[in-house]
Amino acid sequence: MKYLFFDIECANSSEGVCKMCSFGYAIVDEKFKLLESKDIIMDPESDFDWYLVSKKNAKAKLAYKPDFYRLFQSFPYQYNEIKRVLSEEYGGIFGYAVNNDLKYINDSVTRYNLPPIEVKAYDLAEMLMEYDNVSKGLANSLKELTDKEHPELINHNSEHDAIMTAKLLENICKKLEVGIEEYLELSEVEAKSYEETIKIKALENIKPREIKVKDPVIREKNDLFNTYYDKENEHPSNLEYDGLMYSVSSVIKRDIDLALKLVEHIYHGNGVMTYALGDSEILIVLDEEDKERLSNIVDTSRVELVLLEKYLKT
Repeated sequence: MKYLFFDIECANSSEGVCKMCSFGYAIVDEKFKLLESKDIIMDPESDFDWYLVSKKNAKAKLAYKPDFYRLFQSFPYQYNEIKRVLSEEYGGIFGYAVNNDLKYINDSVTRYNLPPIEVKAYDLAEMLMEYDNVSKGLANSLKELTDKEHPELINHNSEHDAIMTAKLLENICKKLEVGIEEYLELSEVEAKSYEETIKIKALENIKPREIKVKDPVIREKNDLFNTYYDKENEHPSNLEYDGLMYSVSSVIKRDIDLALKLVEHIYHGNGVMTYALGDSEILIVLDEEDKERLSNIVDTSRVELVLLEKYLKT
């Protein structure tokens, strides 16, 4: 099975229309072996935003000089290759903050009156938030997740950004000791098309503002939950769970108050919660339905699935 990671850079987004100047992609197999990658560069046939070329310490910088992009043909001449890459059969298509990239594709085909390119993609930014509340931009998220620099990869080079995105997912999968398909099941993040993201945004816009903005109390509770990973209790109140290495189902984590109650209870009994499923002996699940779902994903010969009710009376 092959998996596609892609990234797009634009010269500007004046009048709400993004003018694409590069389309980078990386194709990997299920073991994250790189099979193919390329940066498809194009003339945006428009000016570059001043901050991309002039502003010092700008967060976004071009990978190449503006004149370099002018040496290549524009999007209509690159359309067939880009469509081919996006239309092959994959186990999944991924991008970082991919809703933006889907918009860039839509803007480009509309701008040049070309047939639409239908794409459904998973958002690694959304997956990182689901995994460990990480939201620091592509390069910084990769640095945090791998705990090292990646000088061989240039930020805002579309090909390199696509490779960075693949490395992000690879490291999440390594920490959880699952494959890509298993992680997609665990995370429950869905692939979306451009049209679906537009509908979601439209619904968000009619909701009250307090629903759009994440509740700071919930955010604080999530941050508190994360502090329990790999945390050992030097003064446990009892030894009921002494030596227990465990992990928690994502279904339980949706109810942050319940999740906190669980981890605090086991922490006081000298248990330790871990990121990696491979390091845990117990995966605590919400109910029988959750247990059945996860039994099709994890290796139950290595990790025991135990119902929440064994640890807490809910």
